[in-house]
Amino acid sequence: MFNQKITIAGTDVAVADADITFVVLDQKTGKAVPIEGALLERMQSHLNATGEEI
Repeated sequence: MFNQKITIAGTDVAVADADITFVVLDQKTGKAVPIEGALLERMQSHLNATGEEI
């Protein structure tokens, strides 16, 4: 899950705050699959840049 906060430029005033849950689906079964491999690495590199953790 990610948390995203949007503020007014140049201030700490929040105008939006959201928790975002990502689900990866197998297109054939329609079921959730683990986030792993290259996708997990890309997500982790993004989170590391923002200070978030998986």
